[in-house]
Amino acid sequence: MRQHNPHPPDRIRLEGRPGHRQAPVVTNGARRRTLRLAALFAALAVTAWLVNRDWSTPQADADLVPVVTAEKAGDVEALRQAAAGGNATVAARAIAALAAVGGAQARADLERALSDPRPELRHAAAAEFARVSDRHDVAPLNRALADDGNPMVRAAAARSLGELRSWNGLNRLLAAMDDPDPLVRRAAADAVQNVLGLRFQFDPYGQEQDRRRVIAQVRQELPRLRPAHEAYMRKLESANRSTP
Repeated sequence: MRQHNPHPPDRIRLEGRPGHRQAPVVTNGARRRTLRLAALFAALAVTAWLVNRDWSTPQADADLVPVVTAEKAGDVEALRQAAAGGNATVAARAIAALAAVGGAQARADLERALSDPRPELRHAAAAEFARVSDRHDVAPLNRALADDGNPMVRAAAARSLGELRSWNGLNRLLAAMDDPDPLVRRAAADAVQNVLGLRFQFDPYGQEQDRRRVIAQVRQELPRLRPAHEAYMRKLESANRSTP
């Protein structure tokens, strides 16, 4: 006959000495949970270290020092020289810095970079073009979205069009929702939603006929949505101009 165990195997009771307060009950289950949590936290710590670790080489860091220095000083000419250099990584970083500190005066630099043979520069220019332009001046982004052979560049151009909320970019964005690359399709759909201020269901990995049906439905809504879009953008721009 099995003996009744007053303390089941998953519970271990630690008794204190006579006259002392009884120690708390510790369970095997709790101990296992604690060990699992400790392992999870250790894994998260390792992951965070891997993500945040600076994997660049000392030489790459040294090459970027002049760009960082010029950006901090607002030295547009030094950044232009760096952007014209042969190191694609340094040149791309210089293009981003030019957009940050040069503003509208760096627009021509970014437009040239959109035609550079190096995809790193084209991507940097497409990603930062909204800093140097406005919603009416998006022809370079439309060309990049339509014609660039690199999907990362096309996706960056789509995101910038969305950031500018450019109606002038809508036709190209709607066409890009049927781009061969799903990354571009997703970026274009997000941009269209940002421009129009509405949300719709769109699966960039879905069937071609489903994508095209959504695109056609959005196109049908454009005449109705445009007056509200223009009124909102004028109000937003007026508020931005009046802000010191």
